[in-house]
Amino acid sequence: MDVKTIIAACVYVLTCSPEIANGQVQLRHPDQFYTNGEKTDAWTRDHEKRLRSTFWFAKNAANILAYQQQIVIVYDSAPNKAYYFDSMTKEFIGRFDMQSETYSLLPKESRRERIEEIEESWFPPPGEMPTIGAMFEGPGGGVPLNQKKMMMPPPTKEFPRLHASSWDTNYTTANRSRIRAKVNFNGNRGTYLVVGTNTAGELSHVQYEVQEGAIFITGRWSLRGGGGYFSFSIPHDNMDVFWGDWGFAPGRIDGTWDGVRRPR
Repeated sequence: MDVKTIIAACVYVLTCSPEIANGQVQLRHPDQFYTNGEKTDAWTRDHEKRLRSTFWFAKNAANILAYQQQIVIVYDSAPNKAYYFDSMTKEFIGRFDMQSETYSLLPKESRRERIEEIEESWFPPPGEMPTIGAMFEGPGGGVPLNQKKMMMPPPTKEFPRLHASSWDTNYTTANRSRIRAKVNFNGNRGTYLVVGTNTAGELSHVQYEVQEGAIFITGRWSLRGGGGYFSFSIPHDNMDVFWGDWGFAPGRIDGTWDGVRRPR
C-alpha cells in the first residue's frame, strides 16, 4: 500500500463511517488528533509493505472546524522514526524520533513526494515539537496560524512510551467498592490520586516488561501506611488501555484495576 492508497482509504472511512462521525462529535472538535480511520491513537499495520500508518488531523488556524491532514508512516526498517507526509502538498515534510521524542522539520526546498529521494543529510538536527501552524501551509487571508504544539504520534510496541504516562483508572477495593484514581508513572516511580479527594498513594519499584502478547507494568503501591503489589497488562494492539489487579501480598489478588491512557 503506497501513500496515495493509504490516503484514499482513510478519506473513504472517515467520510462514510457513522462510527467515526460519532467519534468526532465525542472528541468535541479538538485542535488535533490521530486516527487510523477506525479509532483514535491507533496504527494500521501493513505486513506486505512492512510499515504501519496513521493519520494526524489538525486545525490551522485554531477555532475553525476544518481539518488539514498528514499521514504518519513508521517503516519496519526504521522503527524509531515516524515520517510525516502532507496530504495537500503531496510531500514528506519531516520526521519524529520515537526514542528522543524530538522532531526534525525539513526545509521546504528539501521536501519530496518519495522518501527515497530525500537525503539523510537534509534532515536538520531534531528539536522540540513544532507548532501546528509550522506543519501546514497557512490558511491565508490574514488568519493567524495555530500556535499550539503538535502532539506526539501514538506509541508503538517498540516505543510504548509508558515511563512517563498518565492514566484515568478504576480499581476495586477489598470490599468490592469501585474507586476512580488518576495514575502517573515517572520512570520507576509513580503516584495515584483518588478522584474527588486529597488521598494520594505512591507507586514504587515500577518495572516495564515487553512480552509477546502484551506489555506488563508491575510494582508496589502504598497508601496510608498499607501497601502491596500491582500488575497491569497492556495489549500491543492498543497501547491506551490496561487491565490488571492488585493485592496485599504477591500471589494474592485482592482487587482488579483497569484504565485508559490520558491524552499526551
